[in-house]
Amino acid sequence: MPGTHTRPVRAVRSGPGSLRERGAILVEMALIFPIFATLLLGVVSAALAYGQSSAIHNASREAARFGATQSVEGDLPLWLANVALVAEAAATGDLDVTADGHAVCVAYVYPDGATTHDRTHSLTVNKLGNIETYKPCFVDGRPITERRVQVLVTRPTTIQTGFWSQDVTLSANGVNIFERALP
Repeated sequence: MPGTHTRPVRAVRSGPGSLRERGAILVEMALIFPIFATLLLGVVSAALAYGQSSAIHNASREAARFGATQSVEGDLPLWLANVALVAEAAATGDLDVTADGHAVCVAYVYPDGATTHDRTHSLTVNKLGNIETYKPCFVDGRPITERRVQVLVTRPTTIQTGFWSQDVTLSANGVNIFERALP
């Protein structure tokens, strides 16, 4: 038909890149992003707690090793305080005993209540100050006649996600056989 002018028909695209698909992607992203963000936050928070746990385990081992090589001649409370300082320094900033819940317990254990000449003495350093006792920091299962150094380090931390958080107390202990002679 001459003189009739028809318009070309535009096909509605429904393949990749269409408006419908873009809208569907935005809806899916809006639904999945909060779950993904929560999971990511939980993984990062747990990784930080694991790093703190590693730091305090290293601190307890280093302090116990240091204490086992130092002489206890003279002032035993000063020796205990020095071992506690080594634990704090070895924690690479993850152990601030001025904060709530952080503590370092150091004990010179010999012979653990077995005789009337028991020299067991411990010092716990925390926010409340220095607390001295005449008992071990923890039960280590070692022979009661064995002279040893115990170090117990504790610190609180929180594992968080977007929906919940969990407070946990990290704890690490180190024990070394004492290598120096008694005074």
